[in-house]
Amino acid sequence: MRSYGKGRAELGTKRLVFTEKWWRKSMKKCAEVNSLFDEIVATAYTLSETVGFEDTLRNNYDAQKGIIDEQWKLMLDSWYSGSYFNAGMH
Repeated sequence: MRSYGKGRAELGTKRLVFTEKWWRKSMKKCAEVNSLFDEIVATAYTLSETVGFEDTLRNNYDAQKGIIDEQWKLMLDSWYSGSYFNAGMH
């Protein structure tokens, strides 16, 4: 998360993708929600492979900047204070 907080989105995303095998392992027994996480991951991979996806991300951000920035700050504050579960809720 520190990479994102420092504006290094590409590095942050690489690190996030790198952790996928571990969070999937940690969620193995969470049968009720695993299909939801599968859907989120599939959507993220599909979007990142789409030509011009950076423009889509920028347009979505520009349209919702206030709430995104607020939630992002809450997430980073939680993460930096060591409350990782709460960080994931933002």
